[in-house]
Amino acid sequence: SATGSAVAAQALGAGLPVVASRVGGLADVVADGVNGLLVPAGDPAALAVALARLTDPALRARLADGARASAQRWTWPSYAAALSTLAGDALAQAQRSRG
Repeated sequence: SATGSAVAAQALGAGLPVVASRVGGLADVVADGVNGLLVPAGDPAALAVALARLTDPALRARLADGARASAQRWTWPSYAAALSTLAGDALAQAQRSRG
């Protein structure tokens, strides 16, 4: 299992498709067929099939394009923007609760 993977996000940022088990945060980072391939957890045969699929240059190129496009979600500026929004929402809620 996995709760998140900075390694997967870094791979996407480098334009590399990710092959991962459909567990935890990996399923949030990897969009099956878009920027990588997801396989059921604990299924080595499915993992082998997914890895073999990456030998197809057209699929690999399409997934690499998807990886680069989706990597924008995992940049430091996007993290900062999300954190700023979260902090602003928390502050507004705290101010409302004070009356």
